[in-house]
Amino acid sequence: MGDDSPLNDEISSESSHPTLHDVVETLGLPTHLSISPELHGLLASEPRQAVLAHLHETDRQVTVAELVDHLVTTDVERDEQRARTVLHHVHLPKLSDGGLVAWNRREDAVSASFGERPR
Repeated sequence: MGDDSPLNDEISSESSHPTLHDVVETLGLPTHLSISPELHGLLASEPRQAVLAHLHETDRQVTVAELVDHLVTTDVERDEQRARTVLHHVHLPKLSDGGLVAWNRREDAVSASFGERPR
């Protein structure tokens, strides 16, 4: 994902991906160790990282079509149809169930809900 990663804003590293050392230096070891395995699993996927970073950067509700375009233009996904399919069937359900996004399926819109649990 490169420079789109939220951690890269605060971490200066020659690598495009932060190391454990970078994370500990930025967030502190207790913070890193207190993240649940479920949250680690949610954040381990590059497309989910890209979705969360885009929502954070735009700070507004976006359409799924906009997320598809973002994934394709940032080379996280190469094919629009595949990006749409995995968003609908994998990434958005996981992020929504994990309380990280609010996904209005009827309007096909997504917004950040960091820390808010789904209703």
